[in-house]
Amino acid sequence: MLLETKRIVLRPFRLEDAEAAFAMNQDPRVTRFIPQESSATIEEVRQLIKQITLNDYEKYGYGRLALVDKNDGHFMGFAGLKFLPDLQEVDLGYRLIHKDWGQGFATEAAQALVRYGFETLSLSRIIAMAFLDNTRSIRVMKKSGMRYWKAIQHAGHKVVVYQLTGPSPAHRATPSP
Repeated sequence: MLLETKRIVLRPFRLEDAEAAFAMNQDPRVTRFIPQESSATIEEVRQLIKQITLNDYEKYGYGRLALVDKNDGHFMGFAGLKFLPDLQEVDLGYRLIHKDWGQGFATEAAQALVRYGFETLSLSRIIAMAFLDNTRSIRVMKKSGMRYWKAIQHAGHKVVVYQLTGPSPAHRATPSP
């Protein structure tokens, strides 16, 4: 799976991305609204990529993707759709290195992923979650067409859930009046 927009490439993670992903997760500005992951070393990040991310590609046909700048090829972070078995939902997630914040990259990636989810994967709904005070992330959700759905406890944290529903398969096959 490879998605391209005007400025970015979303491609499958590689084990070589572990060092850049590790560095991103060491920045407290980046992880402020993210429950701390247990990956304390580059090798642990490599194992997470191998055991979770690459496994999601095989199991579901999609997952979190590395976000790469088209101009210079630097690792910008990740964005992608992930099936959450505990919620039986597909979650849109994104995380960028701090130097790439505020330039619309997360929104650009999120909008491409929403289109991909509905047009290619034929999903009926995509959700996204954030802590209530994570206004930047919520702004990306809204710019991607999502609307507030509900607040829930997930993984031990209170989060707001936004959603976007796609046309049902029957609706797509029926011409509009």
